Amino acid sequence: MGTKESGYDCLDFLISKQADYDIEIIGVLTNNRANLTGEKSTIQTLCERNDITIIPSLEAYLNLEDFDILISIQYHQILKKVHLQKANCCKPAHGSITRVSRM
Repeated sequence: MGTKESGYDCLDFLISKQADYDIEIIGVLTNNRANLTGEKSTIQTLCERNDITIIPSLEAYLNLEDFDILISIQYHQILKKVHLQKANCCKPAHGSITRVSRM
């Protein structure tokens, strides 16, 4: 998640819908720059309040156990093919990345 409000809002929404959608957020990759306004805390604080692991780097992200979906919202680094393919939904089919959406 980026540190802008759109990343915060999306994460907050996903947290609130975990039970409804039968999903588990296993971690969040973000940075320490906060560009939030109003009563919103940082993404790190939102994760801490909800017992969600902060993934410290793209290298640590690549070492995660299997997971199904990757959601990237204004992340501050460019995700390469190897990062996108880490999620089970993004395994290559016929040499291309499948089912990747931009938000």
